[in-house]
Amino acid sequence: QPCRGPLKLWTADVETRECRPLMPDYDLNTTFNEYAWVDSDTLVVTTIPPNRQPPKERPSAPEGPRIQSNLGGETSQARTYQDLLKDEHDAQMFD
Repeated sequence: QPCRGPLKLWTADVETRECRPLMPDYDLNTTFNEYAWVDSDTLVVTTIPPNRQPPKERPSAPEGPRIQSNLGGETSQARTYQDLLKDEHDAQMFD
């Protein structure tokens, strides 16, 4: 499979049928998928900083077992994403 590059935000002019990148120097951060139109001319997006270092390599094996416990027995009404960060590498990448 070909290597996929970072996602970009593009705009298209319907009359001229031309497309161009809206922010060519910025890559979209698609982790949160939060994009919102503020008004007819303003779009709010999350981007990746242009000077960010490449991600660290994922370790080939985990450092230890992944343990989950519900000994407290308390329930919560708030939505949680308990498996979003699967290991220490994911936690470092999230920062």
